[in-house]
Amino acid sequence: MAAAGLTVTAGTPASAEEAADRTTAATVLALRLTSADGTPVTGSGTLRLYRWNALDGRFEALADTVPVSVASATSVVRRVALSRPGRYYAVLRSDDGLADAVSGGARPTGKRDAGVARVAAHTRTRLDVPLAAAAGRVTLSGRALDASGAPIAGLPVAVHEVDDVSRLSTTTTDENGCWRLHVRPDRDVTVSVNTPADAAGNPVGAAHDPTLLDLHSPASGALRVGAVRLEAASTRILTGRVVLPDGSPLAGADVVLQPAFGGPWGRFTWLTTHTDAEGRFSRQVPAGASYLVTVEDLPGDGQTETLVAWGAAVDAAENTAFRVDDADVDTGDLVAGGLESGARTLSGVVTGPDGPAAGVRLSLWQWRAGALRRPAGEVPATVTTDAEGRYTLAGLPDGWWALRVEVTARPRTWSWVGGARPSSLDAAGTLSTVGTDAGADVQVAAPTRTAVRVRWVRGTRGRSVRVVARVRISALSDADAFSGRVRFLDRGVPVGTVEVGAQGVARVRLDHLSGGRHRFQARFLGSPGSLHSLSRQVAVRVD
Repeated sequence: MAAAGLTVTAGTPASAEEAADRTTAATVLALRLTSADGTPVTGSGTLRLYRWNALDGRFEALADTVPVSVASATSVVRRVALSRPGRYYAVLRSDDGLADAVSGGARPTGKRDAGVARVAAHTRTRLDVPLAAAAGRVTLSGRALDASGAPIAGLPVAVHEVDDVSRLSTTTTDENGCWRLHVRPDRDVTVSVNTPADAAGNPVGAAHDPTLLDLHSPASGALRVGAVRLEAASTRILTGRVVLPDGSPLAGADVVLQPAFGGPWGRFTWLTTHTDAEGRFSRQVPAGASYLVTVEDLPGDGQTETLVAWGAAVDAAENTAFRVDDADVDTGDLVAGGLESGARTLSGVVTGPDGPAAGVRLSLWQWRAGALRRPAGEVPATVTTDAEGRYTLAGLPDGWWALRVEVTARPRTWSWVGGARPSSLDAAGTLSTVGTDAGADVQVAAPTRTAVRVRWVRGTRGRSVRVVARVRISALSDADAFSGRVRFLDRGVPVGTVEVGAQGVARVRLDHLSGGRHRFQARFLGSPGSLHSLSRQVAVRVD
């Protein structure tokens, strides 16, 4: 797809497109690709949508992609049926690999950044995507020599982008030691000459040590890196022992050694080994690199999740890399936290604004490999509070845990013990069962739901309407005790704020409306012990 600089803006669909969208009841996002300068759009590529994950506070890519193929058209529409509403942005990846076109011009980091579109449930939203011509590729070239200056033939050379390591190009040196690759322009790239192993962990080119080059490719033309002199390879032995928190050995586990050559490399150069009956592992590795050690695949459960952070105990503040130079290295005992079949208990009480909160679900998360993950093995993952709001999670091994509290009433809401998702073991809300039971009491707010309807005011020739909102609060609080305010919006613009009256009803009259289409919503702004809400849109047309 000869396009770059993708910009996504909310557009007002033409009447024909509206008619087509009305045939689909689902939540629909229509992506309209147009030429920025009016010239035909040609080529092919893939559109991928990213959705804001409120739980993790970041965007996540949807599993499905939208193929795009255009031949001499000035505009093409691709409609995507979404499974749920949310905030989305789009990235167009051209098949020629020249450029990514990102909505807003850059990858957003927050849900309100430029290029992010909010898609409401059961609505049809169109995103206009202006495309501009992409620049051509540039050439990177170089030469590999040994210590004496003689060329080395048949060495693997790989180039990947620093910001996206999945973009990989590979080649080998010719009989003169020369190599050449075509890459995207004006990108930070890393060149690896003689990578010591492939993706499967098999040694490659073991006669010479690997060399990394960090480069910034030019916007046009060619960049020659010159001659890269490679030293004769040397190897050493990296050994260690993996133990459980009680000190007993972990046998039969997979151990992955990831070389870190002082740069963001290693995704394609993992080396693997296994622990023996004593929990020990041993692997011959190329010298001159630091290695991150990861233990995977708890024997017997078929899982392949990482079970110990990069060669460090689970309570380490930072990951530890083991440097291998001119001698063998023993990592010592690596504690695989959370693997022991323990009998610890995690319990507590969940309360709402009016007392015990029954029927609230708690999900358990385990701290492993420097992040929160779903529990491994037979550890219970969820539990529901009883009539008194109590919960108990028994049979937990030693380790560090976090709890997310989910209110099952719609609209769904949640909160973390400690108020936020823990980002480290030192963060509030991380619960330890190392050597003892743990307890955590939680207070949750009641979710709310707001319905809105529009009535015409008689005798006004359709220029005045009365908008009525009804607020419903979940059973976590007294359904008859309403307090707070409701803000009414027309196409997202506030048009009035009123106090909630009896039985959760709020009304506002809007006079002297302009002609055309209006979309009314009502937002309950919340009260002590309850959360705010936002209703679905109600569309009306004023004559």
